[in-house]
Amino acid sequence: SLGIEISIISGIQEAVLIYAGVITALPASIDNRLIIDIGGGSTEIIVGCGQDRLLTESMVIGCVTWRDTFFASNDRDVLDRAMDRGLAKAHEVFQVNLPALKRIGWQEVYASSGTVKMLASICESAGGAPGQIHYSKLMELRPRFLDCVADGAQLQGLKERRLDLLLSGWCIMVGLMEVYGIKTINFSSTALREGMLDFIVKNKKTIETMSSSDLPAVS
Repeated sequence: SLGIEISIISGIQEAVLIYAGVITALPASIDNRLIIDIGGGSTEIIVGCGQDRLLTESMVIGCVTWRDTFFASNDRDVLDRAMDRGLAKAHEVFQVNLPALKRIGWQEVYASSGTVKMLASICESAGGAPGQIHYSKLMELRPRFLDCVADGAQLQGLKERRLDLLLSGWCIMVGLMEVYGIKTINFSSTALREGMLDFIVKNKKTIETMSSSDLPAVS
């Protein structure tokens, strides 16, 4: 099944499929695109132009691991200090591939995953443009993020099931944006699943099997 296929791929293979999935929803362009996917245990970073990937890396930093490492307490002061530590550690991780990214460069930035969708929704509820994450909004909202986790205050745009990843997602996203010098990121609703489907449809063996079956033609 598609779920089984996804579960056994490596970080780099996942990054390849994420890139393919994201660009399926984008218009053709000659610009370099920086594609980011923040997962539970890793973050995939890809720079590409059209169908060509120029840099592909899987970074060992994710919302679940950051949550488990830095955010065990519900005390506001403790959480505030933990955000500083989580942000500093995120800086360390993303600094590793900064020289390579700078050499290649990019003109557009897109990011996928549930964490990205959550942060984009919160930014939009705070007055940001739809479907975008704004660095200035994330910094402005930091006290409200703390209020939400520590005191149960409401935060517009946040779904309750994502609450436990709110602070870790903030640390990773802010760290990434600061290290890479990004002010705005566009949310992509397509990613790994669409990349896997794209691979299946383009795979020669799949096409041969479908052409010899009673399945309808796929374009």
